[in-house]
Amino acid sequence: MGVGRWTAIGLGQAALYGLLAGLQGLLQSPLTVMTLHRAARGLGKVLWWGPFKIRFYGRSVR
Repeated sequence: MGVGRWTAIGLGQAALYGLLAGLQGLLQSPLTVMTLHRAARGLGKVLWWGPFKIRFYGRSVR
């Protein structure tokens, strides 16, 4: 249940901040990069499994 809640929060953040960053980009706002960063952090809450899992350099694949 906790993972589902965390994933839902991440999806909401990615959608909200992604839309906001798109609008800021159209208006050429200097805040666009920070808003994109927040959207990416939201996606990080969603894309933590399987092929998106962080693998450190030099570590063998198993």
